[in-house]
Amino acid sequence: MNDKIAARIKRGQVPQQDNERFSALSTAELLVLLHDTDAQKRTSAARILGKRKSAEAIPVLCERLKLETALYTRIAISEALGAVGEPALGGLIELLGQVGGNQQQTLPLRGFYKKSYPLPRDIAARTMIKIGRPALPLLAQVVRQGERGRALEAIDGVGHISFYTHGPGCEGVLMSAYEKYAADEVMQWKIVRAFQAFAGAGVQRLLAAVICSHDCAALRWEAARSLGQLGVSVPAEVLDCALQDHDGEVRHMARLFLSDRK
Repeated sequence: MNDKIAARIKRGQVPQQDNERFSALSTAELLVLLHDTDAQKRTSAARILGKRKSAEAIPVLCERLKLETALYTRIAISEALGAVGEPALGGLIELLGQVGGNQQQTLPLRGFYKKSYPLPRDIAARTMIKIGRPALPLLAQVVRQGERGRALEAIDGVGHISFYTHGPGCEGVLMSAYEKYAADEVMQWKIVRAFQAFAGAGVQRLLAAVICSHDCAALRWEAARSLGQLGVSVPAEVLDCALQDHDGEVRHMARLFLSDRK
């Protein structure tokens, strides 16, 4: 066995056909298997529970999502909770910002150049987007009332789900949050990124104002990207502001996302 294969096994990678070894186990037995010392067995247990859409497994799957360190096993647990669907949202919402250390804590040094919406870095938020629109009310509530760390991840979930499903009701929540966190550039940057999912006139005006007058370059380039993603006409003066910005990343984003929106 070469080193790469050994490393994948250690991280819980399992061929799909190997899950058949445990397919006859009861749900109770699979829940026990989720705590096995063998990461591959934990992966198989999570996959089978997800295939069964077992609501009974939600508390243990959420617990394991928080504790799991093996990459492929963690992915399998996330996919299982996503497959269970709406009943898993109550457990997942409590895990926002609590799993791992990959959450966005500082402003980026460069923009995101793809036309797609970036995947949330927080695994709980990433799992909730698998469930889709039913997650929006809970995520919006966290944006309105949750502590900052959880709200940061909820914004990613709101933006991603709304971008791909055109889910209603969250534009006003994000507009209010933008004002509430006027002194928090990381929070505002996340909200500006999420605005690419909402084409309302208020959002368009806010993005234009950020492009032309905000002190933070990261917000200006993110606003240029979001405004371009909306597919609306961009006033000539806003495009000029972006193309003449002193920050090269803002100018680059303007060329990528705004130049064809005149």
